[in-house]
Amino acid sequence: MSERKKIVIKRRLFEPFPEKTSPPPAESEKAEERMEETIPQHEQPSQSVSKPLDLSIVDAAIEKFNELMSKINEIKNKDKTMQKVFHRQDFVDLRVVKKKLDELTNMKSEVLAGAGTIENLLNEAVAALESEMVRLEEQLFEKLVEIESIRDSEEKTGVDKSIIDRLEQEADVIRENISLVNKRISDLQSKIEQLKSLPQSINELTTSDEVAEPLLKDLISRFKDETRVNSAIEKVMQDESVPRQYAIIYLWKRLYKPRVS
Repeated sequence: MSERKKIVIKRRLFEPFPEKTSPPPAESEKAEERMEETIPQHEQPSQSVSKPLDLSIVDAAIEKFNELMSKINEIKNKDKTMQKVFHRQDFVDLRVVKKKLDELTNMKSEVLAGAGTIENLLNEAVAALESEMVRLEEQLFEKLVEIESIRDSEEKTGVDKSIIDRLEQEADVIRENISLVNKRISDLQSKIEQLKSLPQSINELTTSDEVAEPLLKDLISRFKDETRVNSAIEKVMQDESVPRQYAIIYLWKRLYKPRVS
């Protein structure tokens, strides 16, 4: 009888404590899975947006280009002033004017010398904007894929239409940015073309017609022969090595020498 009690005590000593009752793990996992299926995957739209590139080089290139254009306008204004004085003052000799024209020529040479560096800077700016264009296009593509993905699952999950509306608004903003970048690229390319043609257009850009043009019309009106007037102007240009505008003023003064104010 004592032997049986010992056996019973040993079994109780090594018997594990009873565990608390809980739902079977399998049921809990199934419940979580059902919740995940119920909540739409796209309820929180992706916020991964690539950062805009550093486009400070664009503003720097445009600033340098504008500075160059300012120098061109400065030369043109000086040319205009010289023509006025040459026209109005009888004592001003063409030899003096030609010396001042040499100064303008040197200024034009400086402009041409600096144009190459600015053209390179503009090309770098275009490359930066093109990279930004690629970034925006990729961003737009991702946004459109996200929208279509939500639309495809809309019938199954019952996605809130306001989410799609918000994403479409974001896509529209990206489209506007793409359009703006494209316009900036076109503007820079136009500036580059201006600089490329500068060796051929520098004289036209830096010479004023305001003074000489009315005098040319007066000469043609008096002689009644435009061809003859143009031939006389061409001869002065060749003999004196001066621009057409100064040849017109010179010819007008020699032929008429009217009282000028």
